[in-house]
Amino acid sequence: MGYSGLKHPGSSDNAAGVCSDLCYAVVKVLKKALKLEDNEFNTDGVVNVALIFEAHIIPSKLGKGYDDDLLKLANKTLRKLNKLIDEDDPDDWIDSDNRKMHLDAYRRMRRKLKRYIETWDD
Repeated sequence: MGYSGLKHPGSSDNAAGVCSDLCYAVVKVLKKALKLEDNEFNTDGVVNVALIFEAHIIPSKLGKGYDDDLLKLANKTLRKLNKLIDEDDPDDWIDSDNRKMHLDAYRRMRRKLKRYIETWDD
């Protein structure tokens, strides 16, 4: 295709290639991070990856609409986040305020991931 402007990385073969390489590297790192299961004093991989999606990938629209591996990772992260929320046990928390704060944050991340996935081709 070559060069067709400067509206987005896909306007240039070279920029599109760099973007593809970037997406590949991001997915590779985040897949590894998703596997982390930490202790009660730190966050599990699913929360870490959901936070990265929320803070960096979703706002930047990295790979949106064309990197299927990134979409698969978003779906897997969403499934794991749903499981974390669904399997919540009140006895696992220090107190109800701490539990509420975390669950509210998990639900916020879930909403953003769902929207990101639902609007993938927009």
